[in-house]
Amino acid sequence: MTRRHVGIVALVVVAVLAVGAIYLMWQGARFARERAELEWASLSSSAAIAQTRKVPEEWSAGIFVSEAGFAKLLAALHGAKISYDPAFSSDDTIVTLKSVSMSFEPGFAVGNISLSAHSERQKLSVDFKGQASISFREIAVLNGRAEAVFAIHLLDLEPQIGWYSIGIGFRGYAKELLTSGTMVYLAEQLVVRVPLTNEVAFDLAQAKDLHLPTVEPKKDNFVDVNLSVPTKVIRKKFLFMNPVFLKGGVWLLAQPDDGETPITLPAKESKPGADLSTRIEILRQQVAKIPTPTEDMSIWLRGETLQDLVKGIRSLPKENRTVKARTIRFNGVLTTKEGGSGFLWARAYAELTGDNPAQGNAEISEVEAQWIANKGLKVSGRVDGNAVAFIRVRVVPVSNSGKGLGTVVDDTVAMIGGGGLNLDGVLSPRVVTVDNHKALIVAPEFDCKPYRFDVAALGGLGSLGIFSVAGVSATISGKFGGAALSQQLIISDLPYLFKGQNDDGTSLKIVADGKHLQFKPRWNASTIAVVPAVSLASSEGMSVGSTLEVGYLANVPSTNEREEQEKKLREKLSTVQTDGTQCGEPQIDIKIGDISVTNPILTIVPKTMGLPPGTTEIIDRLQIRPPTVGEVLRNSPIRHFLPFRW
Repeated sequence: MTRRHVGIVALVVVAVLAVGAIYLMWQGARFARERAELEWASLSSSAAIAQTRKVPEEWSAGIFVSEAGFAKLLAALHGAKISYDPAFSSDDTIVTLKSVSMSFEPGFAVGNISLSAHSERQKLSVDFKGQASISFREIAVLNGRAEAVFAIHLLDLEPQIGWYSIGIGFRGYAKELLTSGTMVYLAEQLVVRVPLTNEVAFDLAQAKDLHLPTVEPKKDNFVDVNLSVPTKVIRKKFLFMNPVFLKGGVWLLAQPDDGETPITLPAKESKPGADLSTRIEILRQQVAKIPTPTEDMSIWLRGETLQDLVKGIRSLPKENRTVKARTIRFNGVLTTKEGGSGFLWARAYAELTGDNPAQGNAEISEVEAQWIANKGLKVSGRVDGNAVAFIRVRVVPVSNSGKGLGTVVDDTVAMIGGGGLNLDGVLSPRVVTVDNHKALIVAPEFDCKPYRFDVAALGGLGSLGIFSVAGVSATISGKFGGAALSQQLIISDLPYLFKGQNDDGTSLKIVADGKHLQFKPRWNASTIAVVPAVSLASSEGMSVGSTLEVGYLANVPSTNEREEQEKKLREKLSTVQTDGTQCGEPQIDIKIGDISVTNPILTIVPKTMGLPPGTTEIIDRLQIRPPTVGEVLRNSPIRHFLPFRW
């Protein structure tokens, strides 16, 4: 071997030794946590929740996010940058999350993570890879919206060796990031936010118009009535507990947030000693017994929760459980009738008069509710109604040709009446489409039961001249059922908005542990929508399978309109009935009593106004019409005694 060859070999050996030394130094620059202790802590928390009540059946509410659903939320963090706020720190390190994935196991979630760090001042960048878990941080309420906050929790992290990064500068920068805690601290400020439905609400508010034709032609004779119940929302709020991690996803379970339903969790067990791995396995087997839903997201509502909510109707003020009816317009007549004696005939007309001439109330009371296994919420109650109407009655004599000869009476009577009936039915969960939005509702399925309100006149009609009318009566009848309660919105696919920057385009500011940070995701705004797909009533409550949709927006909306849009959906549901709940429109039947001639002066007029003998033949031959009763009376001395003019 020549000296030249020996020199080359020596250089190679030196290079290999140098790289080996650098590799060992890289190995020294590594962060690691003991996984077993973290897994035990997470498992023991999950097991404690699961031991308290059966999951999810015995909990008031719950939201399950699957591993696939969580992956969509984690993907929103890819490309996110976090750093110290330069206004408060001279450290210009920017940590970027390149990718993260999680595998959910009983009691624990763990996966791979890839990060990078960059310092513009030092002109250095380093990539890191390792393992991380998801740890539950808190239930946060921001602007009335509840969110479950999960944070990245590093298990181990090490810089990536490459020929480009074997320099002392890279080596020192990577080691400094880990030993100073900067890398770990910044990475663990990256969080996943899961929007929660932390309340369920019922509102009996209704507002709809009824068009009620009366007599022919119906386009000219009708009454339009408005039915309304003022808004009053009954709410049932939830308090979410720590999560229960399962194989394939995580449950967030809740109890009523009413201060009256305390829940006591088992005492936290002490950390095991040498048998830590054994204890982990026992806890893992306990948690593994809990069944796992298959959807992106599953929402659970215990029947008892809905039951208590509906029973809350009983405590509402009377005006908020009373359907009010009022007349908004009317035209024409309600009914007509003809009658009389001999040649004296009259036609009577009944019509509404005045402002809001027909009105009424229907009060809902004695409300009971009970969850029926595999069907829904059975609801019963009573409806008691009353009605008042102001009726104008006109009596018009008619000639033998049927022509009216002028009104002889024009009087108004007040009519009042009422009635009641018992109702029962089921509120069932349904997934419907409302204004192009998917929504989970509870819809009324009440049998249509007949009702009848008899309305009678208060007092009689005034003087009717030569005519008398036996009276005026009315009946309001129909069938009442599904419309007794409006459909109730539980959840909808209206998206939750998350801003990725301030209104001026700058990074979001975060204060954590007294430190000021900056956070900037790769998107300007994102949305998370829970889209209901299928609902199922079970023995203890109802579950709703949903898909989770995450979207990204280039422009940040100036306002979040979700609350206003949800209000419009509720209003829409209050005016629309689902198939099978429509019981038809109410019918108004006004009856006018018999019309008779009562003025004794008219007894001097023969019952049959015959013409002199032979007159008929002459008239027929000349084709001249015979005189009417009016024409005969006009030439009669009794015309001066009649209360009307022909």
